[in-house]
Amino acid sequence: MNKDYKNNLLGIDTPLIYFFLSKFFSLIAAPISIFLITQKLNANEQGYYFTFSSLLGISVFFELGLGVVITQFTSHEFGKLNWTTSRDLIGDEIAKHRVLGLIRKSLFWYFVMASIMAVIIIPIGLFTLNKNTSNIHINYVLPWILLILVFSFNTALIPFIAFLEGCNKVAEVQKLRILQTILILPFTWLILFFNGKLFVFFFEYLGYLLVLSTWIFIRYRLILYQIFNFKYLQDISISWKKDIFPMQWKIALSWLSAYFINYMFVPLLFHYNNSEIAGKMGMSLKLTGYVYIFSMAWINTKSPQYGALLSNNQKDKLGQIFKKATIYALIVAIMISSALIIGVFFYKLYKPSFAERILPISLIALLCLANIINIFNSSIASYLRAYKKEPLLYVSMIMAFLIATSNLVSAKFFDVNIMILNYVVILFIYGVGAHLYIFNKNENYK
Repeated sequence: MNKDYKNNLLGIDTPLIYFFLSKFFSLIAAPISIFLITQKLNANEQGYYFTFSSLLGISVFFELGLGVVITQFTSHEFGKLNWTTSRDLIGDEIAKHRVLGLIRKSLFWYFVMASIMAVIIIPIGLFTLNKNTSNIHINYVLPWILLILVFSFNTALIPFIAFLEGCNKVAEVQKLRILQTILILPFTWLILFFNGKLFVFFFEYLGYLLVLSTWIFIRYRLILYQIFNFKYLQDISISWKKDIFPMQWKIALSWLSAYFINYMFVPLLFHYNNSEIAGKMGMSLKLTGYVYIFSMAWINTKSPQYGALLSNNQKDKLGQIFKKATIYALIVAIMISSALIIGVFFYKLYKPSFAERILPISLIALLCLANIINIFNSSIASYLRAYKKEPLLYVSMIMAFLIATSNLVSAKFFDVNIMILNYVVILFIYGVGAHLYIFNKNENYK
């Protein structure tokens, strides 16, 4: 275990420091972004803005959690490998061959998948956005098409980032996130300030793509050369059918379940109510989402180590890291939730017009609670996946069905209050209960 991580009060180590630096800029920039959204977009345009964001979640139907599988399998093999100073891989030849073969296959698959995704998601989004006919004067067609095109290119590069994280380059990836945030956030503000409206998403993801592509080319040219020029040997390579697919299809179903659990609020409210209430929900989810994003840092920066620890038969060390990461994440989540609720309360007093763009404080508190529950569940899921298993598959599917049904009924017949209350109750009673049961029933996970 990292000595600094072991001795620090909240387990802060190098990857976490870089993560916080990247998110720090996002956090201090959040008030500026929210101010510009409320000033440069009317209430209906705000609804379209956050519906755009929610509809991007449809990409999970194509990506199918493969990035998680790549990280896990790579971390297992990387236990026998090392990086050179020029950033290519050395070590056990079989492990190196298996890693390089996996990432080469993955890059090809993602490129094909991203192309198919663009062709399918564009019309789905246009159909959904066109249902709200009361706002026909809002220009959303071209911004949506351009957004999906550039978003697809970003998606095609996911496996390379997953590969780096699995190969103990979490801190490097976080440095990249810092660079992207510093360069892109001010650019998006300018787009909003000069009335770029819904085009802001296209320019944001275009910036991500340009920075990521340049960073990969400058820092990892040699590993790219390794990936595409090594001699592929079928008999020692990772088998997609035997090694990857048995785990991937389960994670894929879990990710599809996650879409119905986390992304359906805004589109359903947009469809059955109006773009204004959808915008309030979207703004509230954006704010409370910081609870999840920051707190999950303790888990996301540690989970790539899990596979390597297991491959080296260090199960006790894995358990220690997992438990501390979970506890730290929950403590931080509670702290951030409290600060956020207090901050929103006083901001509403200072700027009463903001109250018209966001949900009531009581619902903000419930969404924060939902994020805390999700952090607990996500931590257990990350731990179990290190064993190349997905025992939570059916839990996720049933929970997704319950939440999706509840959201649909609430949006169509009730209101956003009932929607959020039901969401929290289902997450707590079924989600936490089932996760704890599965985690504790099998001694092999301990």
